[in-house]
Amino acid sequence: MWHEVSCANIAQGFVNPKWLSTLTGHVRYTRRKLVDSLLRSASFERVARHVGCKLQPVVESDEETEQVLRYIKFVEKITRFKAFVTFFGNQSLGSRSVISKSLQQRMMDTFCRPAIVAGSEIGDLNRIVNADTLALVIFNGLKDPVLKELLSIPDSLMFVFIYQSERKEPLNSTQITEFFDWCFKRRFYKSLIIFKQDNTYKAWSYRYVTSVIIHQLTDDFIKNMNRQTYHEFLQIRNYRWLVTMFERMPVAYLYNSTDQKDLTGGHVSLGGVNGYLLTTFLRYVNGKMDILSFANRSDLELNGQRLAGNRTIDIGANLIQNHSVALYSGMVKLSRACLVVPSADRLPLSRYYSNSFKGSSRMFIVFIYLANVVIKRLAYPHKSLGSILFMSLRITSTQEIDNGAFRRLRLPDKFIHLSTSVFNLLFGSIICGTLITAFSLGYYKQEIVDEQTFLNSGLQVMISDDDYLRLFKNNELPNILVDRLLIVDKNTQERLFFGLNRSYAYFVESDNLLLLNHMQKRLIRPKLRMASSKLCTVNHIYRFQVRPELPAVSVLNSFLNIAHESGLLWQWVSMALFHAQQMGLVTQAPYEPSERFPLPLSYFKKLFTAAAVLILISLLVFVLEFAYANWTKRRNRLQRDGINHHVI
Repeated sequence: MWHEVSCANIAQGFVNPKWLSTLTGHVRYTRRKLVDSLLRSASFERVARHVGCKLQPVVESDEETEQVLRYIKFVEKITRFKAFVTFFGNQSLGSRSVISKSLQQRMMDTFCRPAIVAGSEIGDLNRIVNADTLALVIFNGLKDPVLKELLSIPDSLMFVFIYQSERKEPLNSTQITEFFDWCFKRRFYKSLIIFKQDNTYKAWSYRYVTSVIIHQLTDDFIKNMNRQTYHEFLQIRNYRWLVTMFERMPVAYLYNSTDQKDLTGGHVSLGGVNGYLLTTFLRYVNGKMDILSFANRSDLELNGQRLAGNRTIDIGANLIQNHSVALYSGMVKLSRACLVVPSADRLPLSRYYSNSFKGSSRMFIVFIYLANVVIKRLAYPHKSLGSILFMSLRITSTQEIDNGAFRRLRLPDKFIHLSTSVFNLLFGSIICGTLITAFSLGYYKQEIVDEQTFLNSGLQVMISDDDYLRLFKNNELPNILVDRLLIVDKNTQERLFFGLNRSYAYFVESDNLLLLNHMQKRLIRPKLRMASSKLCTVNHIYRFQVRPELPAVSVLNSFLNIAHESGLLWQWVSMALFHAQQMGLVTQAPYEPSERFPLPLSYFKKLFTAAAVLILISLLVFVLEFAYANWTKRRNRLQRDGINHHVI
């Protein structure tokens, strides 16, 4: 009894061991031998003829596979990819089912890269497929449903389209133009189409300048092509790039010079790190440039295209938050706005002792003295209060006493004297160590590390109006800082910031740390520093503003990789800072004298003064005691003389 079967059922049977064993009478052969025997058998041909399935010769499938692999090898020479993603549509539709099965395995074996099979049942592949993936698509026309599945992957991939019609007819020039117009509208800017014409396979590609330009990839072109010659092929000679910029040190700035007259045709040159990068790249691709300057980042994002007029912005010298070019921009940086605060001031030497030992240490010494007074009072209740206070002071200060006096002390007095001496020895060592450390490293005020310490400092935050709208309008910073804001124009903020004015705090981008370090390079201790992450915004992703349809964008990305690997970026940073300093746009703080100096005798002035006062008081007391003793002796003698005279 015959059941309705299709080519898909038969194809499934080739990979279903249970169906094969049933068809051959449960004969135990290997799968390959079974398939070969089935293909040679007349019964299989009758089954295929019954269901209307047209068999494809194995030789033709191998020939098509080899041709596809040949073009993939060409793509491998001009770009980098780490995986494949294949779109073959319904495997039971026509001839593409024959090539798809062998092609997937051959690609993985030849290029040693994984292949991802896409389809409507697979779902969205945006999180799996990235820009380092080569997409392979077999279709039979622009109305093929498989083309709708391409929406599930990024449009920045390299696409290789294989056209196979039901009638095996090649594409004419009109259809090729329509196909590449379709690719351009869907932002498939790196596309290649392969189809069979006159028993030979031909390939076509396109690039966009002001319109779609279609190129046929001849055998000689493919044979002699490598990455360098492919970049030369993508170059648009003498094309005038429209470059946007806004002044920001040391990223991009304008200056009057004829250094770039070959690019701009005038006396205006583009400087800065990204400025040197772009000018070097444009010379590499034999291009020209027109510079369109803006006041700030907000002005560029709001009015960029309007001020460009009929022209389209090709590239920007500054990095912006443009997620539409995320997959095309070769330079990506993380940046955030942080609070730049003054470094903590060094305390004067006169405050070292008071800051090293707070009130608790001094109160502890007073407590020990009072405890000794109480103990002495209880031990010697008949002695006067002055004697008790003097004895307690002598014990607390660990004054030496002679051996005989120590022997005459009671046991509690001996214990108190010894324990106090040991404590004073340890306490004196701690005092000396702390003061030596403070004198060596310095003693500074409290650093600004969070919101509370910033509020305690009493500083105001100087911020430009553009940064205020960009940061505080989006609630990226704590609202507690709003009361401390001082909104000024950009020139005032830059003048005070570049002058290292320590009277204010400033909001700057974290990538400006290089500029801040350069300005304070000569200083032993920086005047300004970047605050902790608690006083910073969240990280934002900044990219080059590029025009993705330009063919030289891929050349730019390769150029950026080479510049990064060779260290050119760091050289451009040094050149930009040095040139900006020469132009007077950035100034360095002058050299400052060393903070290391011997401790002056003036530091001990108060101690010497106190010692002199105590000595004078001691002399005065001695003189008074001496005068009092003489007066008492004289009075006593007079009294004795008067008594004797009265007796006589």
